[in-house]
Amino acid sequence: MSKVLISSNAPWAPTGYGTQARLIGRSLRELGHEVAYLAYWGLTAGIIEWDGFRVYPQGYLEWGHDIIDSHARHFQADIMLTLQDVWVLPDDVGLRGFPWVAIVPVDMAPVSPAVQRPLRTSCSQVVAMSRWGQEEFKRVGIDADYLPHGVDTTELYPDETPKGTLKERLGFPADAFLVGMVAANKGWPSRKSFEECFDAFQTFERDHPNAYLYLHSVAGSQMRGPNLNEMASAYGISNKLRFAAPYVMLVGGSPDEMRMTYSAFDVLLAPSLGEGFGIPVLEAQACGVPVIVNDFSAQPELCGAGWIVKPSRKRWMPINAFQMEPSIAGIIEALRAAYNSGDTLRDQAREFALRYDQKRLQ
Repeated sequence: MSKVLISSNAPWAPTGYGTQARLIGRSLRELGHEVAYLAYWGLTAGIIEWDGFRVYPQGYLEWGHDIIDSHARHFQADIMLTLQDVWVLPDDVGLRGFPWVAIVPVDMAPVSPAVQRPLRTSCSQVVAMSRWGQEEFKRVGIDADYLPHGVDTTELYPDETPKGTLKERLGFPADAFLVGMVAANKGWPSRKSFEECFDAFQTFERDHPNAYLYLHSVAGSQMRGPNLNEMASAYGISNKLRFAAPYVMLVGGSPDEMRMTYSAFDVLLAPSLGEGFGIPVLEAQACGVPVIVNDFSAQPELCGAGWIVKPSRKRWMPINAFQMEPSIAGIIEALRAAYNSGDTLRDQAREFALRYDQKRLQ
């Protein structure tokens, strides 16, 4: 068995990377491997023990690559495994005395030269987290294995509390048609398509006055994203929108809280410009909620129950690759379809999400 150092968000972090780092570490431990973490986000000083794992802190540089090899030597690791964007890493990160296995998100096409460079230079094994990403790697001549993210379907499942009660707990009328977004408000332009979603919801709500929007997102610009309160005001939907409590966004919601939140939704609105995977799409379906996604990157392969919106145009990104904007008209039509579907897709959504149960992926 091997000693594996995982570089990612801290395994307790309320983020996609944090959630998957936790699941991967526990799975590797159950298989007999010894696992430690380099928490390049979530721990800035000192080595601690968490859930039986040793967790090393971030170094002086944002992504921990100035200290990853030192931590690996201290842990006497056999393998360095990164679960993060690789374009932020130096080309030689895999040439520091330890084999480097990279689980890589691909959310642009073609695969950016900035992503390709460190993988070609020093990576021992490339792992794509989506079939789409695996095919995009193949197009540029990089051989990648496939390992999708997973969800814990014993924690996320359809809550049996009456849906109206769940909606009232979030501050909405019991008879509301509740559209949910679970999306990190990070960076600009917004990869999570907040502007397109607000624009579409504005039109949709005019004909469906019982429609409301809930965002499990940071409302302000603390993470260099747009001020969503100001954006909502500009689109005239402030009175139809509520945000998760700021404290919950900082420390994370418990599995019970997230299960009840997802289960209150009538549909998850998640048509991103690009997704390396898109964990909330699976989490919502695990709770029996259909989804709306963009027809680009990993998103279509994760839509087992819901609607796929055609893109309207491509958008060039600063690392020299393209993402795709979802059609506003397409989002409106998908919202209308979701409104008319009632609860008919609940079982289909749940059954699809079970394919990605973390235990089945071990």
